[in-house]
Amino acid sequence: MTEELDLLKAIAGKRGESKSGAQRRGRFKASIISTFNAYLPFYEDVVLRRLVASGCHYNVLLLDSGEFSQGLSTATTWPRMAGRSYTLVPMQARGAFHPKVALLVGKKSACVFVGSHNVTLSGFGANRELTTQVDLPKGSEDPYAPLAQAVWTYLEVWLNHQVDHVPQSILQGALRVATSFAPWLEAEGLQSGDVRFVGNLPEEGSLWDSVRPMLPEKAKEVVVIGPFFDRAARFLQTISRDLRPDSMVVGVEPKTVGFCRQESLPKGARVVDVSKLGRGSGYLHAKVLWVNGGAGDEALITGSANPSSPAWTEYSSRRNAEACLVHLGESARSLTTTLGLRSIDSMPELGIEEILAIDQRVDQAHQDQEKTQSKSIVAAEAKEEEIFLHCKGLAMEEVKDVRCWDLKKDNWRVVKTIRYDCHGFFVEMPPKEVATTQFLEVNFVDGRRLRAFVHHPASIAKLSRPVKQERFREALDSLDSESPDLSVLIRLASNLIFDEDTPELKTKSTLGKRKTKLRTEGESPIDSLSVPIGETKQYAHRARQLRGDDLSYIIDTLI
Repeated sequence: MTEELDLLKAIAGKRGESKSGAQRRGRFKASIISTFNAYLPFYEDVVLRRLVASGCHYNVLLLDSGEFSQGLSTATTWPRMAGRSYTLVPMQARGAFHPKVALLVGKKSACVFVGSHNVTLSGFGANRELTTQVDLPKGSEDPYAPLAQAVWTYLEVWLNHQVDHVPQSILQGALRVATSFAPWLEAEGLQSGDVRFVGNLPEEGSLWDSVRPMLPEKAKEVVVIGPFFDRAARFLQTISRDLRPDSMVVGVEPKTVGFCRQESLPKGARVVDVSKLGRGSGYLHAKVLWVNGGAGDEALITGSANPSSPAWTEYSSRRNAEACLVHLGESARSLTTTLGLRSIDSMPELGIEEILAIDQRVDQAHQDQEKTQSKSIVAAEAKEEEIFLHCKGLAMEEVKDVRCWDLKKDNWRVVKTIRYDCHGFFVEMPPKEVATTQFLEVNFVDGRRLRAFVHHPASIAKLSRPVKQERFREALDSLDSESPDLSVLIRLASNLIFDEDTPELKTKSTLGKRKTKLRTEGESPIDSLSVPIGETKQYAHRARQLRGDDLSYIIDTLI
């Protein structure tokens, strides 16, 4: 029996769920999600709210900075809660920042999602997407812990790559997902088994360089499906050259695909209409590469990478950041059967006239795209009595004025006190005004406009504190009031020290890569868009020990 994965429910929980009936309520404490583009009202009003309602209070969203900029054309799509209720990081890559990854972590477990979905209404519902869920009920002791660690390493490297255009407090806020909630993610483990994570890093080789060693030496059959191809079919030509397939089938949705030119297709490649592949009739946004080497030697690659050269083979300034899962052996065989890839040969083949019609439509779309103008957005950082605008290379004489958007008053106000150094602008204002500022807008003499959202580190830091620590801090602050409640303070301090629910801390190994045991027979915590591969038994209850950082926190606060 197979069923589709409800991505919103799987990541953010079910709306209206009672605490006793919630599948994962309280299981996860922090999340980090990466996406190419996002409809921020959907993330803030739906995804974020459900995450918080399920007990996941610390959340991070990474998205392509160019897409973020274009999404701010109207005030209705501005991020109203970014920098206060969650950490938003505009990401830059040579090409596009394109991975679709979600990592949820808690005290005793974690969950990874890798797929083709953007954080939009369409990505989470209307489109035909392909996303795989890897559940880690045993957390750091789970057989798939090395996979989660590989995901975190990938995100961490890309975050550290943003230091030239994102304030340090934003990057530190994103990295806190591991440092504060799941330190075991920072260890290195050797991925094994039939599902492995692969992502291309800023200063390393291409995605194809990483995936090719896992594929059969020679392919009996190759199936490629995607919504966007490079016009010169460079990636398809790479597949044909390196894998030498006896048969290559390219599946497209003719009405929507951004396809390569007909004359660029590899010799012998067949193009078929996969409009009816899978359930539903939504836009086909899934990406698939299936390589069948025969005799059971198969590999299925799913994730964010379109079948194009920027995604797979580019080394130049056009190379995207991508992330995918490589399914091997039984995992690949099972998924390809359920997804209907083994019967793709019987789907309608497109003739030359139909492919030429796609060519004409795509050429026109490219011309329209070139006419669009890009916009600029940067991130600003709230300090005690000023806001720092992280932008180098600007001169004060170029600036006409600077305005601030007041979140409470819901209007713009002009700022008069500004200073500038080699790092950027410093907009000075009273602390109360700093606290209510959500956006800065720099208007230049030549008509240009630079808009920045404001990150509030103090607000984000509160989200990373355990609830009991936050209550203890509030009780401690009450000592300066007229009616301090010592009994509450003592009770909270006792709870922090002797809390039975506090997990044992794991010491991070610095001795190199840590080998982990292979998955035992019957364990299969992977769940895909179409196939729940299995369920794993619940993590057995074990004795807790005193957590040192809680005690240190109390001592530091009292001192």
